[in-house]
Amino acid sequence: MINSNENPEKKSGGKLLAGLIIGGAIASVLGIHLTPKKTQNLLKKKARRIWGKIEDKIHELEENEE
Repeated sequence: MINSNENPEKKSGGKLLAGLIIGGAIASVLGIHLTPKKTQNLLKKKARRIWGKIEDKIHELEENEE
């Protein structure tokens, strides 16, 4: 039974958004697991480099704050 105050389009929009998020997560996991080992290693190295840059920037900001 539909309440007169509820908008049926609003409910379907939420379901669509949830479906897109869940579908994106599943596709990401499958994409990572199905890539060749060479590509996985390349992505891991790149992620480590980026994480190192982030840590360096955090330390730099902490030093500037003092």
